[in-house]
Amino acid sequence: AWQAASGADDWAFSLAGQSGAVSLRVRATDKANPRLPSFTPIAVCFDWIEREIHELFGVEFDGNEDLRPLLLPDDWPKGVYPLRKNFVVPKRDSRKA
Repeated sequence: AWQAASGADDWAFSLAGQSGAVSLRVRATDKANPRLPSFTPIAVCFDWIEREIHELFGVEFDGNEDLRPLLLPDDWPKGVYPLRKNFVVPKRDSRKA
């Protein structure tokens, strides 16, 4: 049975192709600074997935040398991950256009 450790984040990855499907489940033990091994040696297609997860959640992938931004604007603040649960959406002045 898979049981989440206290202070850990569980990540599930699923890959489907013509020859079958694979599911991976891994655990990052440090929620504040999550690190996982890169899956790019298994399948090159993980490259963009890892870049997206790194950019939106702040997960470091050991072994992936190409974690440059993929989705967010160029001026997005470093260290701010919009899909983390602790992300606070900045209030917007509704009077401005």
